[in-house]
Amino acid sequence: MKVLHLFSDWKWTGPAEPVLSLCEALTKKGVDVTVAYRNTPVVDFPERTVEKEVKTRGLPYFDGFRLNRYFSAKDWLFDMKAISSYVSREGVDIVHANLSHDHYTALFALSFSRRKPLLVRTDHKRDGTPYNVFMKWAFEKTDGLV
Repeated sequence: MKVLHLFSDWKWTGPAEPVLSLCEALTKKGVDVTVAYRNTPVVDFPERTVEKEVKTRGLPYFDGFRLNRYFSAKDWLFDMKAISSYVSREGVDIVHANLSHDHYTALFALSFSRRKPLLVRTDHKRDGTPYNVFMKWAFEKTDGLV
């Protein structure tokens, strides 16, 4: 089973630890996991980052997406095409979105993909993801919620 974890942040905060720990545990169980994260925009950032931690833990990763959670139509369109291509090329069975931006991007990307992997979302928010009309739409099209 091939799983692509999307994580649209580069900072070592909030859900970063549980996401990478889950990926590590799944890998040890024989699941083919790849972590896609937002590249660190600061050249010599001295503190921990998702990128540094992924490499320290020896997790398989893909850094060819932009995963920009701030408004950037150019980056979002790039990712929709790139994720769709990656899923098809790599034979991904499950796309696991960890943040709202990942979730929406994956939904749009997979709607244009010939391959239709399962889409899972993890809610890392203490009080739960805000349930509005957009999130209702996203959850209706999602195969699983953790």
